[in-house]
Amino acid sequence: MPDTTRSSPNGCKALSWLRRRGPPLPESALHKLFRVSTVRLYDPATQRIHSRPSSRQQPGNDGAGSTTSGSTGGRSSGDTSLAAARASPSRQRASERWAARLRSCLLHSDPDLLAVCKPAGLACQGGSGVSHSVDSVMAAAFAHLPGPASHHLRLVHRLDRQTTGALLLARGPDAAAWLAAAFQESSGGGSSGGGRGDSSSGAIIRKQYWAVVALPEGGAAHRLPAAGAISLPVPGGRGGVAAAQPAPTRYRVLHRGGGLAWLELAPATGRKHQLRLHCAQGLGAAILGDGRLAVRKPGAGRGQVVATAPLPASWRALLEHQGWPLPDPD
Repeated sequence: MPDTTRSSPNGCKALSWLRRRGPPLPESALHKLFRVSTVRLYDPATQRIHSRPSSRQQPGNDGAGSTTSGSTGGRSSGDTSLAAARASPSRQRASERWAARLRSCLLHSDPDLLAVCKPAGLACQGGSGVSHSVDSVMAAAFAHLPGPASHHLRLVHRLDRQTTGALLLARGPDAAAWLAAAFQESSGGGSSGGGRGDSSSGAIIRKQYWAVVALPEGGAAHRLPAAGAISLPVPGGRGGVAAAQPAPTRYRVLHRGGGLAWLELAPATGRKHQLRLHCAQGLGAAILGDGRLAVRKPGAGRGQVVATAPLPASWRALLEHQGWPLPDPD
């Protein structure tokens, strides 16, 4: 979930303020401004400038001068275009392929939002080890659509890189605030007061996922109830377990057999890796192909292993000298 505009007059977080008033940068570039200390926050109470503000900090009442770009690291929209022009030809071709693929995955379009089927393998946002993302290719992918310009597209939620499914893109900052409020209200977070001038978004978002999980070996596989709820808190931020947040998920077993089960999952919140953690740790049945969270009991399913070390040459020479034959193997 991105930062949202709060209902108070001075409730705009720094990241939201940049989305509204800053240059039209991709979401990944906006987050990088905070990571590399390009954004600075002026505190009028202490008359000091914070060199490493959080994206959740709030600018001053007027917003003017609250966030400033340093002399290094920041890019205007022109700088972004120049960087794209300097990209290697192979990277440009890969970006064009991802844009074309995302374009072919369009599910719905209206003046407020786009719905796309995010392909597996494409991250939603850039970061370490990510060359291409929805955020970096969506403007090129949907430049042909009528209505709001594609460079105004905003991510309002995320899916894991290897997950495929419906992803909503807001077609501007007002639509992004409206959808973010709808996500928050639908997860039980109450009104966030953003987007349409109302205290409520007036929208309800329901999320449903399918996953195939590997059932535990032995009798435990038959103890997975046909339906239920998982309330395992999910660690959030840098605080780890200490910062664990509530993350309820309802599930239903659609089919099972051959050591696998097909689950229908309905998370009430959108915490990072929520479904992967709930399946692996809450149910003890990791999602098939999840190499990070899959838990395997040592020795499970293993047959007899015979390991025989070769006889050293000195031993063989000694036994031959003594005339002692080697015993027959058991």
